[in-house]
Amino acid sequence: MKDYIISDLGSLHQLIKRKRTQFSGNIRLNLQQLGYKKAIEYERKLNDKYMACGCETGAIFCSVALLGISLFAIFSNQVLEWTFIKNALLILFAAGLVGKIVGIIIARIQFKSLVREIEQQIITNTL
Repeated sequence: MKDYIISDLGSLHQLIKRKRTQFSGNIRLNLQQLGYKKAIEYERKLNDKYMACGCETGAIFCSVALLGISLFAIFSNQVLEWTFIKNALLILFAAGLVGKIVGIIIARIQFKSLVREIEQQIITNTL
């Protein structure tokens, strides 16, 4: 596996460009301006956000949809009708898909924010 090693601001900025950097390993920070403990903390956060697939948010959306469907089923008489079951499955699928997309978007926004935070740390500690 090939890690992506960040040793300057240019390689840091490369992570948030439209064309994503291709690598198979983890992001590693080789920046003396951050210090060892801070670099390890940022590495963990960067890798978590970079590799995010939206599964957690998708699961939350599915859970909320399932709760809503269950409450509706309890208070209605349509539980065993085919149209209700079909609609419930469609709602669950749509909720999972939307949750996954929302999770990916949130992770990318947080990733860019984290890169900017690291950039500010480097600039501050360089002066």
